[in-house]
Amino acid sequence: AIRLYPVSEELEAEMQKLYRELAKDVRTKEGSEAAYYVIESTFGSGDMDKTEKEVFAFSEREPQAYWLAKAFILLGDVYVKKGDNFQARATWQSVADGYSPADDGIVDEAKARIAKLN
Repeated sequence: AIRLYPVSEELEAEMQKLYRELAKDVRTKEGSEAAYYVIESTFGSGDMDKTEKEVFAFSEREPQAYWLAKAFILLGDVYVKKGDNFQARATWQSVADGYSPADDGIVDEAKARIAKLN
């Protein structure tokens, strides 16, 4: 997860352990959020192929819509890192077009990513 303050490697390992435990049930808000943070951590490590696989595996587990949308926005970021701006734009556009409610920041976040590509 993105940190606003530095944490020790030990604390990070403990946090990842807790996230993985919570992520076992993505039908709950906490489980979906934890699973997203695990995926975000993989992205932060630079492993784009693994991040992509984790997003698709997450999507098949029926997570909460908000965190699924966040994961697909992150997937668009993966495509940018891989140099596939076309797929990134399509991914973000699908979130902007298909996600509701439109007022919790997800749609705006997807549209902002699209705007940065232009």
